[in-house]
Amino acid sequence: MSDEQGFPRLTMRRRSVIQAGLAAGMLAAAAPLRAQEQAPVVLITGTSSGFGRLMARGFAHDGAQVFATMREIGGRNAEAAEELSGPGITCLEIDVLSDESVAAGVEAAVARAGRIDVVVSNAGICVPGPVEIQTPAQFASNLDTNLGGALRLCRAVVPHMRAAGGGTILQV
Repeated sequence: MSDEQGFPRLTMRRRSVIQAGLAAGMLAAAAPLRAQEQAPVVLITGTSSGFGRLMARGFAHDGAQVFATMREIGGRNAEAAEELSGPGITCLEIDVLSDESVAAGVEAAVARAGRIDVVVSNAGICVPGPVEIQTPAQFASNLDTNLGGALRLCRAVVPHMRAAGGGTILQV
């Protein structure tokens, strides 16, 4: 298939665009970290599957100390946490819907590593289907998880980053 000038028409899937954007963001965030003498400390939410899991493995492969977080580590995500834990990756429980859970997870990471250099706010949900058939409760759940969760995470980690003199927050 060609366009009007005869060039091949390129089609891109939304997932490919998102993956490329995430990769670019990770490279941008990692650039100043490569100059550090110590391995960077990275906390990532939503690592039970998908992009979060891939980022945790990628940062650990590049030498970072990774805190991979997810809900229900002792329950439905126990297998995912066990599978992800390994060299460079420590799994912690964080439920972004809970101020207390987020604060406790961030404090646990800081207590173990002494700091957090990069936060990837990746936890999120998507209620599938047309917006007009979503209930108000489903819409509110989307907002609380995707926006409220990011706010809770920033509120918990920014004081530590300020005290350390800097840090990077990536919002997925």
